[in-house]
Amino acid sequence: MSKIYLAGYFRKNLGDDLFVKTIANRYPTSSITILVEPKFTEPYVDMPNVKVVKYVFYRRLLNKLLSIIGVTDFIERKLISRNDLIVEIGGSIFQQIAKEGITSRRLNYLKSNKPIFIIGSNFGPYTTDDYYKTYKEYFSKVNSVVFRDEESFSLFREILVVDVAPDVVLGLPITKSNNEIVQHKKKLAVVSIINIVDKVVATNKNSIQNSYDRKIKELILQLIKRNYTIVLFGFSEAENDTVAANRIFSSIPSHVRNNVLLKSHDNINDSLDILQKADIMFSSRFHAMILGWRLQIPQYVFSYSQKTNNVIRDLFPVQANIDVRQIADIDAEFLIDNVNTMDKKTLENVSKSAEIQFKFVDQFFKNNS
Repeated sequence: MSKIYLAGYFRKNLGDDLFVKTIANRYPTSSITILVEPKFTEPYVDMPNVKVVKYVFYRRLLNKLLSIIGVTDFIERKLISRNDLIVEIGGSIFQQIAKEGITSRRLNYLKSNKPIFIIGSNFGPYTTDDYYKTYKEYFSKVNSVVFRDEESFSLFREILVVDVAPDVVLGLPITKSNNEIVQHKKKLAVVSIINIVDKVVATNKNSIQNSYDRKIKELILQLIKRNYTIVLFGFSEAENDTVAANRIFSSIPSHVRNNVLLKSHDNINDSLDILQKADIMFSSRFHAMILGWRLQIPQYVFSYSQKTNNVIRDLFPVQANIDVRQIADIDAEFLIDNVNTMDKKTLENVSKSAEIQFKFVDQFFKNNS
């Protein structure tokens, strides 16, 4: 049995949890180890081949004490030593923070002499040429990097082990039961919420947040008039999606609040069940958009980052979308009337192409079977 150490953002974020699910499903005979804070372990309990190592207090303390004498990320290094390869999976995992270069974790990955595979990411945003050059060198030393957008790929395309493919979640298998039409008395609208101040880089982000909150409230009231039940869905509690959802919910007149439900992601299957029942979506989260395409749900996308714009441009340029910075300028009724989603033929092609995300890992297993 092969043993994978899976590195990523495991903080109960639906998009990242779907990465884990996809890897676990693709390599069912492999043992997959992840290091997770105890309060974020619930999404992985139904994955039999995923071994969750809880990053409990004594492990954090040991890491901190050893870092004083220059031994960084001891717990993770120990786990890596017990595995055959490292797979780092995630979306925005190469954003420049201040003058940071290669993280100590990634330097330790290289020192481990284990094969390293990077799946499903985009590169940036970055502000210095040194950051770009440092990662160009790093990518030339790992076994493979598969980006999810053409812009990131174009920065490193001359490196032979670098490729590009659609987002991992676009290849997510959808079971027959997931495709069943669910009958319910009222139409269902899912609105994925973000806390603008935690996601948008701008000097006026408080003002943008106020405009966003007002527009979501206006949208909800229009949806209620059209006989929808609305789910305000927080994909990531750790990034304050739930805080934003509660704030917006509190602004809704009390006499119509019974038409609005609050949902925070805890369990992958529960979250997917809700999304599959949606008649219409309004997608602030990147992976809300991706799931809207995958599940063929008409949607309007509220883009907060260049990564969203890049993927729309690459895969489905006619997707209805607006930058959250301009959201005050659009009418709620227009949003509802102009939803769309990826057509079936394009989705079939994109879903098949998403398999390329795993081609280097697949080849590794083939060569070592």
